Amino acid sequence: MAIDVVVHDRRFLDLFDPDQDYVRIASGLTLGEGPVWHEGLRSLIFNDIPASKTYMYNERDGLRVLFDNGSKANGMCVDPEGWLLMCEHATSRLVRRSPDGRTVEVLADHYGDIELNSPNDVVQRSDGLIYFSDPIYGRLDKPASVPRPFPSELRPVYRYDPRTKRLSLAATEFENPNGLCFSPDERVLYVNDSPTCRIVAFDVEGDGSLTHERLVATTQGEGGPPDGMKVDEFGNIVCAAQQGLHWLTPEGKYLGVIIEPERLLNFTWGDDDFRTLYIACATGAYRLRTLARGCRYGRQATPGAGRRRASRKEQNHE
Repeated sequence: MAIDVVVHDRRFLDLFDPDQDYVRIASGLTLGEGPVWHEGLRSLIFNDIPASKTYMYNERDGLRVLFDNGSKANGMCVDPEGWLLMCEHATSRLVRRSPDGRTVEVLADHYGDIELNSPNDVVQRSDGLIYFSDPIYGRLDKPASVPRPFPSELRPVYRYDPRTKRLSLAATEFENPNGLCFSPDERVLYVNDSPTCRIVAFDVEGDGSLTHERLVATTQGEGGPPDGMKVDEFGNIVCAAQQGLHWLTPEGKYLGVIIEPERLLNFTWGDDDFRTLYIACATGAYRLRTLARGCRYGRQATPGAGRRRASRKEQNHE
């Protein structure tokens, strides 16, 4: 399948070569989401939300179900020990899960006495602090959700400190926050607000607090609102939004748009050179190559190395 692009700035062609085809790596999904590159396994891991399945893909072995997550898992990231930090729609939890899926540690399910809405996307800073968005999407009457009442008016981004087990409000001025990512130096956190199509930036202070909120851009075009978001090695923002992948400078100037092969929700860079872009869509997953590398914040450990004991642990045997 050939790739179409919209070029807003000629610099875009230094970041992406449109003279290539999409390579389909998965089909028959019901809603692909949360793709992450696992360096220890040298594999892509992603979720099919309504099916509650977590898949693994690499070029050598192809595609297989890694485990049944049982929770309509959505966004993920990989921690320094090679475990998966997973947002769960069905249970309204943020969890830490071993790569084989058998061991689950609950990190957060309440803020005080208030149940979380439905954690959606998650990132981890190099010092261990975890940030995740908490919109209401996992509580709606949709296949990727479990319909139930909203626990409060909060639609925040949370900060979780694994050392103290403390959950804090990081930012609150959203209608429904969705994708989030750091700048390459981790001094800026970008968050998009799906209903308003806004991408906003915060300065990340040494203690992890977010300050100096400002509008970076409003994504343009018809179609689905902003969802998954990353930065490339140069700090350019890449966001899954209306009609495809929107590539913008850190100041919010449009560089170009890679037109989606179908409804696109999230993506990640992977492979040894971090120049393969893996995208998760409504019914399938695809890969393509970029001239710019994705931002690489740090190396992950071999799976199972340096496991730590958690205060709350579940054993799952699926």
